[in-house]
Amino acid sequence: MHTERVIYTWQRTPVQRSRDQCRDVSGNIGLEDAARAALEPWPALCDHPAMIRSILVTLGVLALIAWTALGAAAWWSVQSKVHVTIADDEASHGVSEITLLRDAVNSLHGDLAALRTDLGKSFGELATQLDNASEERATRNVATLEERLAGLESRLRRTEAALESHRVAAEQQRVALGDHLQTIAQSVAGLRLARDESAAASPVGVRPITTPEITATEITATEVEVPAIAQAPESDKPIEPSPDHPRSDSEAPTKASTKAPAKKRFLSFSIASSGVDFGAKTRFVVLPALSRVGFDAKSTLHDFTGVTSKLDGDLETTLENPAKGASGAISVDASSLITGLDGRDEAMREHLDTAHHDKIEFRLESITDAVSDAESKTVRGTARGSMTIRGKSNPFSMPIEMKLDETQRLVVEGQASLDLPDYEVPVPNKLGLISMNKTVKVWIALRMRAQKGE
Repeated sequence: MHTERVIYTWQRTPVQRSRDQCRDVSGNIGLEDAARAALEPWPALCDHPAMIRSILVTLGVLALIAWTALGAAAWWSVQSKVHVTIADDEASHGVSEITLLRDAVNSLHGDLAALRTDLGKSFGELATQLDNASEERATRNVATLEERLAGLESRLRRTEAALESHRVAAEQQRVALGDHLQTIAQSVAGLRLARDESAAASPVGVRPITTPEITATEITATEVEVPAIAQAPESDKPIEPSPDHPRSDSEAPTKASTKAPAKKRFLSFSIASSGVDFGAKTRFVVLPALSRVGFDAKSTLHDFTGVTSKLDGDLETTLENPAKGASGAISVDASSLITGLDGRDEAMREHLDTAHHDKIEFRLESITDAVSDAESKTVRGTARGSMTIRGKSNPFSMPIEMKLDETQRLVVEGQASLDLPDYEVPVPNKLGLISMNKTVKVWIALRMRAQKGE
């Protein structure tokens, strides 16, 4: 079998040859397929590989410059809209040591002023008390002397009366004794006369009748009953005090036994920062310069904090047992909240509608689950009440800790979560790319001072 080989030859046109040559040239300079395809429409350029290399290098440099410029423009745009603040917790949630020291100095100055005022009053009261004591002592001494003089006069009158009765009795006894002696003398004289007559008339040898001789001594010795001197009744005799038998309170003179006035206290001082009675109901008032309230928020770009010290409020409770009753309120100037970025602050005020609702308020109704430690002056519990934001009120509770510091300020700290939609506050959202979490963390860091005399 005879086989014929037929050979077909293909003649390339000039354009086709230029394209093939360009493809070969582009392959020699190391271009990618895309670049090779881009050069195929211009076959004339394939005759100048050096120029192609220069053009491509220039295009690469221009692309790099354009990319760098685009990155710089993007960075500048982000820098003008984003503000990053680096601060520690003390700067955002607390107060500086200088502010605390200033308050402590002001408190000490107030204490010194109160002490100076009370010293003047107390020394004045001391002088008055000393004068009153001297007058009272002199009055008591005069009353005692008058009572003693009255007692002596009474004793003197009783003595004079007794002496007079003795004198009258003695005079009566003297008259009776004289009459008795006269009677005796007459009797003796009669006896003697009878004896003489009997002796003269009797016959001789008859013994005369003898009568006993009564001598003056016998007459003197005759007992005459003398009435006893009347003695003053023992109950009428005033009893004089002695070291062995001092006068008792019941034996004190009537005029001197009046009740002495109650003693007044002097040298007493009232200092503003004196110790707070942990077991007494006390009213505390917020110190705005030393207090902070705010919130912590999260967003897709970064986290931020809003804070303010423009607030006021009070708290009334018994620290030892807040369950007995607690009341109070905190009012915050909503337009004063700052986050460190002016544009964000303006948007926040719009969302809070501060033009119509300028206050954020919390009213305390009770403190539950309270645990008090009188030794460390600390109370922990849950504050319950109502929160009002943008005119919308809802029940709200926050775990808190209260503690008396070294200057007798009440430090109240706590934090709790809060959902913005519950208070009809729009949640910020930038074109769906930058959005904020609807839940924020609300925190308080308050310092309060007890109010005296309330």
